[in-house]
Amino acid sequence: MVLYHITYDLGQDEEHIFVPRIPEEKIEQDEDITIPRICFADTIENCIRAVNGYPRDEANYIRVYELEVDPNDNDLMSWEELYMNGYVNDVELTHEFWYLKPVKMKSRVYKITSFDVREFIVVAQELKTKIVSAIIDDFDVKKDVFGEMSASYILNDWIKDIGRDAKNIVLKSLQYEEEYVEEGDPELHYQIFGEYPKVKKRKVNEYYNVHMVTDLEVVEVKQDREFIIDKCQYYEMLDYVRKNQFELCWDILDPNYVWNNAAYLYKVKNLTGKLIALLYCSEHNGRYMIAKYEVLSQYRNKGYGGKIIEDFFEQEKIEKNRVDLIPESEDAARFWRAHGIDCSVC
Repeated sequence: MVLYHITYDLGQDEEHIFVPRIPEEKIEQDEDITIPRICFADTIENCIRAVNGYPRDEANYIRVYELEVDPNDNDLMSWEELYMNGYVNDVELTHEFWYLKPVKMKSRVYKITSFDVREFIVVAQELKTKIVSAIIDDFDVKKDVFGEMSASYILNDWIKDIGRDAKNIVLKSLQYEEEYVEEGDPELHYQIFGEYPKVKKRKVNEYYNVHMVTDLEVVEVKQDREFIIDKCQYYEMLDYVRKNQFELCWDILDPNYVWNNAAYLYKVKNLTGKLIALLYCSEHNGRYMIAKYEVLSQYRNKGYGGKIIEDFFEQEKIEKNRVDLIPESEDAARFWRAHGIDCSVC
């Protein structure tokens, strides 16, 4: 059986030794905090579900580690075991596995090309009896139908076949009332108003909703490729400019124009995840205008600028005779001419 572990940090080593630990961040505080482990999933999509629910806006690339393991390995805890024991309540949606001893793994880089997002319900297995009782009370369903079904499967998949309102009816049964008082010091409230704050009641759900990726598609990035060129949101560009020493005035671009008029910013990184350059290109009537292109100073005079442009034209399927630009100097004009772009300095 092959299991996967992902990271959005492309700077992590291609080959890495992982040591079991207790994750610093847990989902909704319903994850076990006593067992050190290395987290895996049975697909890349399920890894993303477990890590962040769905891909981060700025991260279209992931590093994926693979582990081939015997399903009967005593150091492996399956997702079924994790769910039935209440170690992780959303594990049926993520198919998370835990491995309990150190392991050394190699990785590959993948680009996320497309995905959808769907809402799911996270519910503990211990609530199955209450869920089944609510269904039996309101619908013509026999108890033995549920067999080995889990609480999660019943609410997220099975229940849609018995009626449009069935899920809402069952979810109402998974609510209880609790008493609470407004935030603040009750004694101070008494001193000011002469009475203690009133006790109020509110409904509390025994479940919660999450949005998770579905229909994920990825392609492997060739390991002999030096750069990752990807579209960049305007706010990302501002953050890059703030953190790096760019010489061009990138912040004067109109945020209402970028992405709305076939005009796109591109970030260029190496396979360790370090930013190398920014590029701004727009298209109109089959012509391409490169309005800005800048390689960070520490990467200049290494041949990167030309390689990036050649990769960019190939990736975006841009014919050089359809490119327009106005170079800022004669040196810049020579650079573009060397790469097949006819231009002159104004």
